Amino acid sequence: MASVRLLAKVGTGLWRSVQPFQGASAATALRKVHPRHPSLGHCAALFSSSTAPPGDVSLKHKHGRLVLEVPLPSRNEKCLFYLRPMLMTVGDLIADLQREDTGATASLLAEDGQRVANTTLLDTLLEKDFQLVINEDVYSVSAPEKVIPSSEHARDLEDMKHVVHLLHAALHLPEHQLLQERQLLERLDSIKQELSPLEKVACLPVSFIAF
Repeated sequence: MASVRLLAKVGTGLWRSVQPFQGASAATALRKVHPRHPSLGHCAALFSSSTAPPGDVSLKHKHGRLVLEVPLPSRNEKCLFYLRPMLMTVGDLIADLQREDTGATASLLAEDGQRVANTTLLDTLLEKDFQLVINEDVYSVSAPEKVIPSSEHARDLEDMKHVVHLLHAALHLPEHQLLQERQLLERLDSIKQELSPLEKVACLPVSFIAF
């Protein structure tokens, strides 16, 4: 009998301990067992930023052309600039950059930090690594990999480069050199005028000179 009464008391205690959960909904029980995880939107907000950090400047060949990829600060995006190294100068590149982003100021520095002149050909600049400065951001730019052409094409390319360099030098002669060239041309014309009578005498027949 004692064992029967003990079992009855244990059963009554278990029944009373289960009763508080009968009024609770299934959703409440689930919330207690499985805590709610934060939504995906909240997670994304942790990694978002109002202003994107500036990217790197890349210089590579694309579709047979040399392309400079530059992040523009005012537009907050990257822009591609197709370069013509043998025809463009540093000043041309800076003008293109500032034309695309009027709020940007740009300059080019050599590896040692010296500023590169605007009249320098890009072909000369691209022989070594350099730095591109846009506003207060400084980007290190590696020289592009040189494509090894065939021997005949290499000779033609070198000849073309030589002609371009000569034209570039001729277009950027200092004023005193142009003045010297003009003076030499005037002197040459004067000498031709002085020699003109002698040339006429040399053309006369020998018999006429003897008479």
